[in-house]
Amino acid sequence: MRRKYGIIIVIFAVMLLLAGCGKKDETSDQQKIADAMNAEYADYFDISAAFAADDASLMRVASPTEYDSVYDWRYPPGGRSISRDFSVSVSGDVATVTINRTLSATAIFRCWEGESLVSYNRALTASGARTARFVRDGDGNWHLDAISPIQMTTTPSTVDIDSIVATNLTSGERFIISDPTHLYPLDSIFTIAPEDMVDVFAYTGSDAAIIFRHPRHATYERAFMMGQGEQTYRYQIRTDATTGVRHFIVDAVTIASAIDASVAHDGEILAMCFRIE
Repeated sequence: MRRKYGIIIVIFAVMLLLAGCGKKDETSDQQKIADAMNAEYADYFDISAAFAADDASLMRVASPTEYDSVYDWRYPPGGRSISRDFSVSVSGDVATVTINRTLSATAIFRCWEGESLVSYNRALTASGARTARFVRDGDGNWHLDAISPIQMTTTPSTVDIDSIVATNLTSGERFIISDPTHLYPLDSIFTIAPEDMVDVFAYTGSDAAIIFRHPRHATYERAFMMGQGEQTYRYQIRTDATTGVRHFIVDAVTIASAIDASVAHDGEILAMCFRIE
């Protein structure tokens, strides 16, 4: 009888050990993926650098005879933060990562009231998520396989960025973002060379003011996208940025909420990574 109980105890101990090992392996996989996101794939996930362009003094000193539009808004340092958290779901050798981002900021707008140029501040929060897929190789290492755009919206949000179309005027290649949940394989994301000319169109569901955040030299710049007809906006750049992974970011706000300081911020931010090589 003692031998029987001894065998049962041994079996139970082995089961506990195996269960513990399984949990340890799962935690290890999640940690490996987290480490990869913060190391070799960091540029695919980091959009914070694009908002550093707002650290410069972007508000023009204008006289009443000079056009200074409401479109020239910014999120100044000290009143801006972009948080990130993510979850990892592992199934065999494939892992799905959901990355949640929240922009908390004070937006500073400038507009005309009669012949006076005035500015006002508005607090805002924009939140959203993107998805990535990692695959594990035979050595147990995880590699980024596909990634989606990231869409962050305010509440309310009626801008509705329908699509972004980027065309490499040098090579003729076009890249279209029309579904913010779509996973793009890493080898199919928009890839351009230094000094290429790129034409970018944004299409919205309502009239909007759009700031286009894009790489320039080793950093980011921001520019106003000009209207090209009904709810269509355009900006053209030459990619003299350093090689690497960057983001195109379309930051839109409705005209109505931009010119009325008494209403809530109504906007949307859509971003997608691309390569310069």
